[in-house]
Amino acid sequence: CTSHGLYILLCTSHALYILLCTSHALYILLCTSHALYILLCTSHALYILLCTSHALYILLCTSHGLYILLCTSHALYILLCTSHALYILLCTSHAFYILLCTSHGL
Repeated sequence: CTSHGLYILLCTSHALYILLCTSHALYILLCTSHALYILLCTSHALYILLCTSHALYILLCTSHGLYILLCTSHALYILLCTSHALYILLCTSHAFYILLCTSHGL
């Protein structure tokens, strides 16, 4: 009876040991999966950050391109106005020359 009781006690303690090991293994598995989940979320967040910064970079480049285009068109407008003003000045001086020649001829 005593040896049978010891046997039952041994089996019970062995079963508790197996249960403890199993729960410990499940705990490790849970922690590992949680760590992988955190790693996945972190990498996803970094990916979103990278995409956002890339989008901001594209937006910056586009706005810079539009600014350059605006400046170029403004410069062409100024050049056109200047050449038009020079043309008017040339025509005016030519008209004065004709007027001067005409009055001198008279």
